[in-house]
Amino acid sequence: MGFRSVIAMLALTAGGGAQAVPPVKEEAPAPTVATPQPTAPTITAIEAPVPPTIQPAPTKKRAPIPLPYTPEDSNDRYGILPSPDGTTLHLVGSFRDGIAAELNTALSENPKIRKVVLSSFGGSLLEGRAVEKIIRRQGLDTHVELICASACTLAYMGGTNRSIAPTARLGFHQATQAVFGFAMPVPDTEKSAANRALRGFMQGHSLSAGFIEQTMATDGQDLWYPEHNALKDEKIITVAASPAVSGIAPVGSWTKAEAMEKEQFSSPLWQQVKAELPKAYRIAVGTAWIRTAVKQGKLTPVQSARYALITALLKDADSLPDAVVDQFISSEAAYWSAKIDVTNSYCVGQFTRCFPVAMPDDAAQMAAQDAILLRMVAVKPAKVKPDLERSRIAEAQLLDFWAEMLASGEFDSHGVMRNFSREPASYLNALIKMPLARRVEIYRNLAVTMLHPPASPFDLPKPAMPNGS
Repeated sequence: MGFRSVIAMLALTAGGGAQAVPPVKEEAPAPTVATPQPTAPTITAIEAPVPPTIQPAPTKKRAPIPLPYTPEDSNDRYGILPSPDGTTLHLVGSFRDGIAAELNTALSENPKIRKVVLSSFGGSLLEGRAVEKIIRRQGLDTHVELICASACTLAYMGGTNRSIAPTARLGFHQATQAVFGFAMPVPDTEKSAANRALRGFMQGHSLSAGFIEQTMATDGQDLWYPEHNALKDEKIITVAASPAVSGIAPVGSWTKAEAMEKEQFSSPLWQQVKAELPKAYRIAVGTAWIRTAVKQGKLTPVQSARYALITALLKDADSLPDAVVDQFISSEAAYWSAKIDVTNSYCVGQFTRCFPVAMPDDAAQMAAQDAILLRMVAVKPAKVKPDLERSRIAEAQLLDFWAEMLASGEFDSHGVMRNFSREPASYLNALIKMPLARRVEIYRNLAVTMLHPPASPFDLPKPAMPNGS
């Protein structure tokens, strides 16, 4: 604020003469002009600024992603399902991106949870480690009712007390990498970051050198199932086997694992598979158990188990007799040709690894397929994983077949292989018109290229292009 000075001026009047001086007329005094005095400026006190009150940001409760949250046709889903009494949480399905975040949400919404029941064939190493840390931080127990493999075993190790049902299994193997939907071997396995992390995790839990080496020596497409006594010696299982966990409210038909096996897997075919191919049996039953809970894909849980068995057998098509492969081709052609809707709906929207397999609609068709599958099981396939050379030979030999299908005018070059998964009838009808040796060879090559991951990401299955690219 500025200051301004005020200066006052006085005006004086003078008069005079030589003669008598007339009386001076007294005049009224001139008015006094007061000189204004400077006024001190008004100083307004400036108060210190008051900092604004910072209110803590309201805690945003992230809306849970609907479980399962992937597309309806997906075979890669999960569910996080609380028990009716709110003390047990069932974590079911693939350890895919997002499962750890959803587990945190589920635990905050169900504060009475004390145990996590795990049912999974695995998934992301990162998500498995994150789930393990969450379970450990919360001081929760873990339990396996039927199957927990791969990344799921990491989560299991987070439990304060760790139990397992008498018929359940934990499955271990080395790390793999996902490339375009295929689980691929990790290059330079021992030195890869994923396997270094896996080894470090097992060492951190004081597992023996022998146990670690067996895990690292097990191919990522296989599983090693240690006996329960070995798991107890390693202190992986820490408490005696608990009674089977009963079904949970969100899925009323989800019964105990033991009851499910008796109801759905007591046929001669499944009993033969259980005796001759126990790994294939575990995968099939585990698939049905998981898919009953999370309703994955277009197939019913039992159909999913059947699909898992058939594709496991066809992976070893190289070791099956020609007559058995030919009988299977004929049954597949008859099934798909008789369908009014020739679209294979459960392969729509999936990658080329979806191998078309008949799912019989009636008891007679089922019995006929069972008879063929029993012949396959009796062979006890050699389980020889095709190497890079075998995969490339198969792809090369299929080139002529794809060319024939393109020449038919029914498909374009970009869809010729994909449509084998979606509309197999045309392909199978073309096969059965060929000489036996050639159709068997082509079908085996289809199994090699579609049911086995390529040995290299540069050898991913792709349709033959007209220009040879």
